[in-house]
Amino acid sequence: MSRNPLLPDRYTDASLQASILYALRPYVITDRSDIVNPQMKWNLQKAWNEAEDLFAKSIWKQREADGTYELSADTDHEIDNLNTIIAGVMAHEIMHPDEGLYIRRVEHRRGGEVALIIASSAADALQEMFPMARYIESRKP
Repeated sequence: MSRNPLLPDRYTDASLQASILYALRPYVITDRSDIVNPQMKWNLQKAWNEAEDLFAKSIWKQREADGTYELSADTDHEIDNLNTIIAGVMAHEIMHPDEGLYIRRVEHRRGGEVALIIASSAADALQEMFPMARYIESRKP
């Protein structure tokens, strides 16, 4: 697996890289005339700002198997919102790499459902930033 030089080192899986790059596509900087850092490809602040509104409304579910949290989407509108959240998480990680917010994986399921998976530590970081978001703990039988 090869690393994409535009993404943080942890993202070596080709499928995950493709999902992240797709989500960041609307934030590609096309007008480079007022860019401070010419190596920056995306408008990260815009990606983060647009995701902030969605984080507060999101409902994350804990997965019993590994303790991770998932946010899933199955309609076109929900998937667009999920891509905005993926772009926001990636933007935050690039701007603030030491704050513990990162993507574990993105799953594409049968029937068109897509799920963003984050570690419980990343969910904790999100919950501190967005206390209005809901985190549903898994219930063991």
